[in-house]
Amino acid sequence: MDSSNAIAPVWPMPGEAQAFQTTDKAKVIRTIEWFDDRVYKVLLPPDFDPKRWEFFWSVSTVLNIIAKPWLCSWYGDLGTERARYRSKKAMDRGALIHNAIAEMVQFDDNGYGAPIDGTHFEQEDWLAILNFATWYNNVKPKVIAHDFTLVSYQHKYAGTLDLLFNFDGGKIDDGTKTPLEIEAGTYVLDIKTGNPSDDHHLQTAAYANGVEENELDKPAGTMIFYTDAGTKSGYKLVVRNREEMQDDFNLFLAAKKLFEAKGNKLPELRELPLGVQLSKY
Repeated sequence: MDSSNAIAPVWPMPGEAQAFQTTDKAKVIRTIEWFDDRVYKVLLPPDFDPKRWEFFWSVSTVLNIIAKPWLCSWYGDLGTERARYRSKKAMDRGALIHNAIAEMVQFDDNGYGAPIDGTHFEQEDWLAILNFATWYNNVKPKVIAHDFTLVSYQHKYAGTLDLLFNFDGGKIDDGTKTPLEIEAGTYVLDIKTGNPSDDHHLQTAAYANGVEENELDKPAGTMIFYTDAGTKSGYKLVVRNREEMQDDFNLFLAAKKLFEAKGNKLPELRELPLGVQLSKY
């Protein structure tokens, strides 16, 4: 399925981006769903001629190569059909919450974000949105960009980043009783509505590398915000410093190498007939 309207890139601030132009050095034509995988159709430098393009794997698709034993057990307990239904429902919920947050962080000239009407959401989803709003109002991060697509031409992958922001340093609300002390700098944050997983750090590290490769900034680290967590606040923030981020990115590259070694093939262009007819003889 061709989802040409699936990307809503914003760089460097809301309202300043041209359609599908994600950075000054990278242009994405569209995302394409290829069976259960996702790829990005990317224009190539230096001239970004529309006739010169290539398919790049998405970060999340690459990371599917990492085994998730808990997921196999879950499928076994529920049965494939029911597990797929619940998985699809969880993904739809995640997209709903992500879209609401993306709207919230678009600020007007007076510094106010777009208002969100909670009556349009299920109680559980609205609580997740409120958790992010509480955290944001406590931290007051300086948003640089949100929901924009980054391309790594060096490593041939692409992905859509949730939030890029600057933090002055010091104590930051991580959802626990004792705030976390972190250094000042730019951070890549990804919002998760599901359970924690180690490959989430690899995902944010890949995005952070894209930020740096495109000379947009030099991230001090990455963050993952879990909207539903077993903390008193209801949410949890996991922070990785720059050294840990570099280790995570090396693991991502190892996963990508394994992914490609397994023979995963990029989409093929096929010319399909406009009609078909069977022959009895």
